[in-house]
Amino acid sequence: MTLIEFYDSTAIHNVLSALLLAPARLILVGADEEDLRKDAGRISRLLKARGMETDIETFCLSDKTYDGIYKAVEKIVMKHSDCVMELVGGDALIMTVLGAISEKYGIPMHTADPTTMSISPFTKKEVYPPISPVSLSVNELISLYGGLITQSTAPPISNKPFWQDVLSVWAVCRKNSGDFNSAVSAFHSLCPPESIHPYLSVQKLTGSLSPQKAEKVLALLEGLNENGAILAFKKTKKDISFRYKSRAVQEALHKEGSVLEFYTYFAALSDFGQGSAFSDGKIGVEIEWDDAKDNLKNEIDVMLMDGITPIFISCKNGYVGTEELYKLSVVADRFGGPYAKKAIVMTKQKADISFLARARELGISVISDVQEMPLAGFSKYLKRTLKNKT
Repeated sequence: MTLIEFYDSTAIHNVLSALLLAPARLILVGADEEDLRKDAGRISRLLKARGMETDIETFCLSDKTYDGIYKAVEKIVMKHSDCVMELVGGDALIMTVLGAISEKYGIPMHTADPTTMSISPFTKKEVYPPISPVSLSVNELISLYGGLITQSTAPPISNKPFWQDVLSVWAVCRKNSGDFNSAVSAFHSLCPPESIHPYLSVQKLTGSLSPQKAEKVLALLEGLNENGAILAFKKTKKDISFRYKSRAVQEALHKEGSVLEFYTYFAALSDFGQGSAFSDGKIGVEIEWDDAKDNLKNEIDVMLMDGITPIFISCKNGYVGTEELYKLSVVADRFGGPYAKKAIVMTKQKADISFLARARELGISVISDVQEMPLAGFSKYLKRTLKNKT
């Protein structure tokens, strides 16, 4: 099978038919040679990494009139007798040309729907093979849209000791998320998160922080000790010492919002008897744009994949301003296109009507008061809110 695909700015449109049909040849047709070159390279890397032996060619339209497009497509059709044509990329003029070519030469035409991962033939349904749903990893999706993941974390869900330790930190956070943020920030101002053997001088603690913040730091450490997240906790009149139980605890305390990011990721990828979890996910995804100047980067707290649908999540353990909605929307639109889903996961949400209204306008789901939900309930809510209904 030779697949004729017209270039579309939404990257998934240019590759979905190839993923589902596994053609011997993909011919990507478009009006901009640079766009074709970049997209063909990204598609080629994706398919080769999956072991697919699809030859990829590009065809740049020099004449964009009806007659010019007709002659170009006709030339491809006459060369390859096993053609099928995808009707998603391109404008109305191109669609008109393809219809005329199909009618004259009996070329099968179809559409591919990213929301259902299905092929819908218009003619000659018998030439289309049975298809199976496909999934993309976070790395594959970002690469397809012209990005490079320079940093991320994805601890395996099967590592039960790791997640038990993360949940022990979450148990402290959920009791008072506002104080937790403040306490973690104040603690790290005195003892950097990379410290292997944390040690605090009581004099330094009380001398550098206000009485309220010093009290919050002490409450944080005592809570972590009670929940088994830190060991060998010792507090005297002169100093405070302890050790982290594990790397998981240290990572969950790395910054104010780290534990909420880990908790969201764990809830999303865990199966509590509610059906399938998300197909892939990462935490702290730092994305570098490969076609932007000045090394432009974005960071997403949690990124999930539901088959080929990307989900971008911002996790905020405290106050969230509307600027966070715009940041989330920009990166989701750039690296997910119109099919991307977006969400803000929060521990608290003030009754800010303008914030909620703006989130709705940008298509962002607001999941608030997470600290009030049991883990299984939060997992179920995430899936109900963000998974595709197919």
